[in-house]
Amino acid sequence: MSDFDLVKQLRDETGVSVMECKKALDSANNDYELAKQHLVEQGMAKADKKSDRLTKTGYINSFLSGNKGALLELRCETDFVSKHEDFQQLAKDLAEQVVNSGIVSKDDLLNEKFSKDEKFTVLEAIKNAIAKFGENMEIGEIVLYEVENGFVSSYIHTGGRVATLVSFETQDASGLDDLGLDIAMQIAAMQPKYLSREDIPAETIESMKEEYSEGIDESKPEDIKNKILEGRLAKKYEEICLLDQKFIKDDSKTITQLLKESGKDVVIKQYIRLEA
Repeated sequence: MSDFDLVKQLRDETGVSVMECKKALDSANNDYELAKQHLVEQGMAKADKKSDRLTKTGYINSFLSGNKGALLELRCETDFVSKHEDFQQLAKDLAEQVVNSGIVSKDDLLNEKFSKDEKFTVLEAIKNAIAKFGENMEIGEIVLYEVENGFVSSYIHTGGRVATLVSFETQDASGLDDLGLDIAMQIAAMQPKYLSREDIPAETIESMKEEYSEGIDESKPEDIKNKILEGRLAKKYEEICLLDQKFIKDDSKTITQLLKESGKDVVIKQYIRLEA
């Protein structure tokens, strides 16, 4: 193999600059494995020096596999790196590893062998990326959903700054991919605080009743006052409860109605919305 090919292969494997690859090969007398080891060790040292630098931004990616799905946030220092396809792919690879391993503890995940290249641990793979991009990186939020009977959907908003994960229970998940994506998008756009009215804490309901009772004419009959209050509360439920929200693609129906229109017994089990 020519010197040029060695340099090219070393760059492809390590992501280090051509000049650094050439230097490593020269110092190792063209011993490829020795040069690679040197670059890896050098990269680890550089990564350690950057470990105290703030990760102000990042990218959230997902991986879905039937009845399981995960979101993983990978953080970095600048928008420039968060927009790079290799950085985003690393986030996806790690989300895939979460789904396949079931590991959601950050510390445990870092100590696992990196599934895409088992020569490295996940921590070492991240340090390699730090050496390549010259920025500190770290894993942020990790979310894993699994349902016994059903499926999991996700939506990654442009830029990977907002991502959602939602699980559904159903005996027949066939043909429901579009429904899952629509509801995942709904959550990203409308930011519901609760799945349903039943999930709102009792003290929050009481606080809402006090707030929305203000201004109701006390001279009106009790049943009329109650109807006015319920009307006001219903408007609030449309804002904060996913099942009561108007569907963003067709505001003539609610999310509850959208689920019924699927023609199947499908129930939203849980959901989350993350921001990087």
